[in-house]
Amino acid sequence: MKNKYLIYASWYFFMFFAIGAFLPLFSQFLNFRSFTGIELGLTFSLGSLATIIMQPIWGYISDKFKKPKKIILIITIASCLSALMISINTKIFLIMLFYIVFQGFFSGIGPLSDSILLGSSFEFGKIRLWGAIGFAIGVQLAGLLAEIFGLRIIFLILILSYLVTLLILEKVEVGKLEEHPIKKNDIFKLFKNIDFIIFLLASFMISGTITAHNNYFGILYRELGGTIAGIGLAFLLFAGSEAPIMMLSQNIAKKVNLSLALFISSLIYNIRWFWYGTGPSPNWILILFLLQGLSIGSYLVFSVLFIRENTNPKLRTTAIAIFTSFSTGVGGMCIQYISGIIKEKSNIMEVYTFYSYVTMVASILFLFLYLKNRKQSQSN
Repeated sequence: MKNKYLIYASWYFFMFFAIGAFLPLFSQFLNFRSFTGIELGLTFSLGSLATIIMQPIWGYISDKFKKPKKIILIITIASCLSALMISINTKIFLIMLFYIVFQGFFSGIGPLSDSILLGSSFEFGKIRLWGAIGFAIGVQLAGLLAEIFGLRIIFLILILSYLVTLLILEKVEVGKLEEHPIKKNDIFKLFKNIDFIIFLLASFMISGTITAHNNYFGILYRELGGTIAGIGLAFLLFAGSEAPIMMLSQNIAKKVNLSLALFISSLIYNIRWFWYGTGPSPNWILILFLLQGLSIGSYLVFSVLFIRENTNPKLRTTAIAIFTSFSTGVGGMCIQYISGIIKEKSNIMEVYTFYSYVTMVASILFLFLYLKNRKQSQSN
């Protein structure tokens, strides 16, 4: 059991090490390629559009053919090849094109991996925290190396890290996910679940701001006076704070209503984005790094556990894919595009003020969901 735990932990560590080394600094790479605010927003939103289209497809294919490891192998290799094409091109159109292709494949890796983990004997939070640690170390190392070798180094780190994950993936066992066949009509049952629909709407706003934040934070930090290496340090502290919070959230989820837990997480988001919108000192952003863990760290665990409790087991991969596609994909596309427009017409601080308004609506939806379920339980 210990060796199996190490396999899962190292798998998630290197998976998120790759993501941490790449995503937080990618907006800086686009700035280096002279992208305007509108072009940034368009690029990120089109990447999210690819996510919207492809994530449910990867989830359905996995549930249909019951071969998640083979699918992860294919889309990981395709992600590496498209990332390589981004790095060697200088024309804005080609960079945008290959980024869309990258997102189409890359977007399937996380949901398929999470579905395998949920089908294992391990608690989700206790493995997922290693992803947070990997992300933290990856972004810090990438930030330091980018200062020395330039921003193109992030593509090399991404590719090498993903190749390591494929080697580890060979040893990962797939259990319960292969026991449940799926039919096309089963998917429509998800959309008859009112709680799941409300959850999706709120997550559209929360995950949309998370996706946008990952791409725009580097710009905020630089405009507030920070350095590229400082971006790496910030994400190191941010992601590092997620690991203990994820462990704690796994235990909290056993004792607290998940709708209430999601409501509290969303409130912390609201406070955090509003504060960023006031233009704080980069030093204070680093000092209050724990806000990341309290918001994103808890939200990620509570969301996946909410899906597990409120959907049919044989639809688990599809449900996670739909959740990620709609929240990170549709939400990310809309909010990132609007963010680009706001940045172009105003400044990056106004972008984060906009995020605070969006998450406020999400908080109201989570609160409504909690009160709805509480009323139903009392009546029963």
